[in-house]
Amino acid sequence: MIKHNLLLVLYIVSLILSILVGFLIGYRSILPVMAETHFIWDKIPNFSALFGFFGSIVLLTVSMMLKMVLSRDEDYYDESDDLG
Repeated sequence: MIKHNLLLVLYIVSLILSILVGFLIGYRSILPVMAETHFIWDKIPNFSALFGFFGSIVLLTVSMMLKMVLSRDEDYYDESDDLG
């Protein structure tokens, strides 16, 4: 349980730091090419950081659910079954 709480804290800290860095540095001051937006979500500040953060949470959640569905017992392939 402590490992999961530590992972959650690390994710929240990384989200906050990436948003702060995005606002402090600013995209337009470093890369003037990005001043021209092609998509509506390009106008949202720090969209890439938020999308990556929530995307990683979704991937972790889906992988945990797949682990519960696809995992087998430790002795699943044991030869001491009553089949033979």
